[in-house]
Amino acid sequence: MPTGAAIPGRALLLLPPVKQLKQRILAVRRGNQYFFKNAVASGNADQETSFGKETDEVLIGDWNKDEVDTPAVRRGATFFVSDDFKGGNAVISFDLGNGSETAHAAKLK
Repeated sequence: MPTGAAIPGRALLLLPPVKQLKQRILAVRRGNQYFFKNAVASGNADQETSFGKETDEVLIGDWNKDEVDTPAVRRGATFFVSDDFKGGNAVISFDLGNGSETAHAAKLK
């Protein structure tokens, strides 16, 4: 079962715990910018950051097994993984597949 869900287009619905907040939150993605809201309510974002490029496919998952979900983006066959929502460069990148497949993030046991 995916821990986060990407919605095609410019929006992202995000419901995993975030390392800095230790709770589930909502987020909207515009281009490569993410706007986080700590509560389901109208108003400005509580936190903003940027990661990746506007055309990247976004995946959310617990990449380092610390039980906190963080972003990864796929650009073609290359995945760029972050360990937080602070923005900046990826902590690791790797190639997988040929870029034409559908990518999924899931917690497997």
